[in-house]
Parts: sequence; C-alpha cells; structure tokens
Amino acid sequence: MHEQGFKASSTGLVHGMPPEPCVVVILGVAGDLAHTTLVPLLYALGCQRLLPEPFALLGIARRAWANGDFRDTIRTYAQEKKGFSDETWRQFVQRLSFVHGDLDAPPAEDYARLRERLKAVQAEHYIPDNILFHFSVPPQLYGEIAHKLAAASLLKSDSGGWRRLIIEKPFGRDAASARALDGQLFKVVNEEQIYRVDHYLGERDGPEHASLPLCQPGL
Repeated sequence: MHEQGFKASSTGLVHGMPPEPCVVVILGVAGDLAHTTLVPLLYALGCQRLLPEPFALLGIARRAWANGDFRDTIRTYAQEKKGFSDETWRQFVQRLSFVHGDLDAPPAEDYARLRERLKAVQAEHYIPDNILFHFSVPPQLYGEIAHKLAAASLLKSDSGGWRRLIIEKPFGRDAASARALDGQLFKVVNEEQIYRVDHYLGERDGPEHASLPLCQPGL
C-alpha cells in the first residue's frame, strides 16, 4: 500500500519503541467491522511496517472456513482499499489463521478450541503470551463473551504476558448502560486491560455524560 493511503498516529507511544509482539484475535471476524475497517487497517499497518514483530492475526467466526478460505476472504477485504501490493500480501498472509467457533457456545466447547488454536499460533510464530482480543460482535454480547473468555482461562497469562480487550461501536446505549457494562467487565479484567472505542455515545448523550471515556486506552 502506498504510504499516503493510510497514516497511523503514534500519539501516546514512546518515541522509537516498537509495539510488543502479540496475537490479535478478532472475535466475529466475518462481520462488517472486520471487513470494512479492522482487516484493511491491519494490512495497511503491515504495509508501513508498523505491526509488531512477530505478529499474528487469528479470526474466529461461525463460518465453516479452512485456513485457505479465510485467507482468500481476507485478501478480498484488503484489495478493496487503494494501493494493494502483492508483495506485501505474501508477507501478511502468512500471519493469518482461522478457528471455527460459535461465540454463544459454552466455554468448554468452542472457547477451548480457541485456546488451543492460540497456543499453536504462538508456537508457530514464536510469539510471547501477549493476546489482544478485538470484539467485532453485537454490543449485547460484550459482557457475556468476556466472561466466557475468562471461564476458558483466556484472560490471564501464566507466563508474564498480557491480555487486552478492544471494545468498539456502542459502549452502552447511555451513561447508565455504559456503567453497567463496565461493571460486567471489571469482574473479569481490570481497567488497564480495556480500550474503549465508541463512535456514538458522546454525540448522543451530550455534555452531562462528558465524564465517560469515548476512547480510553488501558494499553
């Protein structure tokens, strides 16, 4: 991708410090958010050599995809943006993996499969135990999925790594529901593990809710 196609801000990062190696897990990778935004931007970061090294992307969704099917689909997402490069794609595609799973399933089933696939991806790419979960799912599932990840021992590291959550799109319908969601999440993670990205809450709720963070990094 040409450099002018996408610019990433490094605001808040220590100058010259590369991002830590990690696996990015997109929960609900077959959805619109992953299609239109997440995957193209990760690819663009790869084009600018701004991804961690090593790095891997693991997608989970209910689609009956093999790894090859997933990679072909991700390529169509990336190609929709300007400046697609075959050379960069050949490097990026090696980082992509998929696991079939129903996020509504009990933790003992599909979440256990996710845990085992994560271990395999980390071993394959020599990635330490740093996992970033991006919730590309309907807002009503945020709390439930976080608790299922915790029940499957996916939100704690036994080897000194970190677990972080990105929750995008509506973080609650209003101030009360946003605080209620915080209450659910704080039962399984702490504030430093959560990054909130809400495009709507501030413009809907007005100045009386200005104390609620619209984009609050714990990273």
